[in-house]
Amino acid sequence: MSGQDVIDGTTIVLAIADDDRILHVGPAFTVLDHVREGTDPPPADLEFYDSSARRLTVVGGDLAVDLSAPAPDSRLLLDRIDVVQARMQVALDRQPLVPDTPGDRVMTRLPRVSGELPEVLQVLAFLNGDLPAVSDPNSGPPWHQVAHLFGVAH
Repeated sequence: MSGQDVIDGTTIVLAIADDDRILHVGPAFTVLDHVREGTDPPPADLEFYDSSARRLTVVGGDLAVDLSAPAPDSRLLLDRIDVVQARMQVALDRQPLVPDTPGDRVMTRLPRVSGELPEVLQVLAFLNGDLPAVSDPNSGPPWHQVAHLFGVAH
């Protein structure tokens, strides 16, 4: 694509709402499929970034580096990720996640992921696991279920 640096579909990316209410992290194709379910293009309030903090834009069915975006600021992205994690913990404090399987523990705490941006995104991608269907926010790993305790779909 002329003037666009398309990223590989397996590259770990961050999709974060512009008001920092929710985030999704995982391989680019997985994240795009997840957030586009039922709507294409993805919701306009989602911003996409790679592990170098470069802003990404949706071009066709791919993510590409937004060459017009300001210089990357990984510290700002880390702060925004921390805000989302804090909001998720508050939601969990108000409504612990009760498992569907008898005998499983009630989830009351989430791990707070910190470090450099590439490592934080790798850990969050692991914790998010396979992103489930948007139409079923109660499926998937506990980290993803807690994200939807806010009552926010996408």
